[in-house]
Amino acid sequence: GTFAVYYRERRRPTADELLDIDRMLPITVTAVECARMVRRMYERDRYFELSSEIYCVFDPRSQRIVQVNPAFTRVTGFTAEQFAARHYSQFVHPDDLATVAEAVGQVSSEGGRSSGLVYRFLCSDGSYRWLEWEAVGASNGLTYGAARDISKRRKAEAELAQDRKSVV
Repeated sequence: GTFAVYYRERRRPTADELLDIDRMLPITVTAVECARMVRRMYERDRYFELSSEIYCVFDPRSQRIVQVNPAFTRVTGFTAEQFAARHYSQFVHPDDLATVAEAVGQVSSEGGRSSGLVYRFLCSDGSYRWLEWEAVGASNGLTYGAARDISKRRKAEAELAQDRKSVV
């Protein structure tokens, strides 16, 4: 960044003007750092939006999913606003609630981690999709999760198991 002062006539800055410039330096540094952070956030958000993996941010205090990427809305049919308006348990299959509640308790503290959690997630059409999650609790009190839809794999495994039963 550059900081410049212009005058109508050719002259050197006064002592007060130099002091004013010194006072502006911290603000200038803050502005430059802010611009860098905004650029990095923009770049991060592009990856977040383009990914075919599901990403979300969960707030353990409100028990709400507060941010999702487009893949999450594509898979489930719910909008970011619908996620944020409802308690997370409303999206979990009733048979999986205890398992998910235990995992939420594990990741709700800084450094808490859940790996390989698989459960059925409600879709807007009333169906359920099998999602496999990795999640970690952060120092800001939020939990960051990534998931993949494994519904096709689970269906293929069930069909294979059924075929094996019919052969025996």
